[in-house]
Amino acid sequence: MEVEERSAAIGALSLTAREIEYISLAAIGFKNIEIADILSVTNSTVKKTLETVFSKLQARNRTNAVTVAFVHEIITPQKLAEISLKYKDSIDKIAK
Repeated sequence: MEVEERSAAIGALSLTAREIEYISLAAIGFKNIEIADILSVTNSTVKKTLETVFSKLQARNRTNAVTVAFVHEIITPQKLAEISLKYKDSIDKIAK
């Protein structure tokens, strides 16, 4: 188990800033189609990017990936607030 945890930590270190935005928006609770709208990308881009994030974090699914990201402090409440503010206009459009 310790080796798996270390591997996940190494994968976490290799997440790009953009991948962190994707997993952060997923952590906030947005669906793929909503993330696509917020980031102005296609739904398939969101799906592929999240699959890459899952692989890097050695996560089985979205919930597991978000949990691993929080445990390894890839995403924090402060990071979520920062991303929410960065994409506030797009998020507000979705909320309507």
